[in-house]
Amino acid sequence: MHAFNFLSNAVGGALMNVGVSGIVGQVMGVGVALAFHPALILLGVVVGGMSIAMIREINQQYEEPRHLYLVVDNTRRF
Repeated sequence: MHAFNFLSNAVGGALMNVGVSGIVGQVMGVGVALAFHPALILLGVVVGGMSIAMIREINQQYEEPRHLYLVVDNTRRF
């Protein structure tokens, strides 16, 4: 389970980084080449993955457990 969490955080961080860096690169006029800079990709995986992990942890803390109760009423007489 930890490996899946790590991979989902790393992939999510990389995708966030490519998106943000691509937009910033377009605004700066250098195109999407900024999105594929190796240092920025590594930084995006670390920072983006960390932010996704924090968001997932916060969501788990505030999620209320759902319980299903089975009530058997044997008080009725025939």
